[in-house]
Amino acid sequence: MPTITLEVQDSQKAVPLLEAAINRQIAYVAIGIEKTRKRIEEFEQKYGCHLEKVDSTVPTLDPFERVEWEGEVEMLRRLEAERHLLETIRVCG
Repeated sequence: MPTITLEVQDSQKAVPLLEAAINRQIAYVAIGIEKTRKRIEEFEQKYGCHLEKVDSTVPTLDPFERVEWEGEVEMLRRLEAERHLLETIRVCG
């Protein structure tokens, strides 16, 4: 696993601060994931299918709604990747 080195004046104070900042960011990302999942579920309920099946199920889907739906799916993918990355960070002091 790659290592990043930070120079600090007081590691006794810096390590807990860094850990708290990472945990806070994980919590913020988790909130974003939940909101994004709910938005995707709204699209799925509205159209009765997942995005992958929308072309064969909903031939009259508004192009702007499709773009928004695709954007939500992409956002979820990115947020989940960010959360995974944050959860693998280990602060050593």
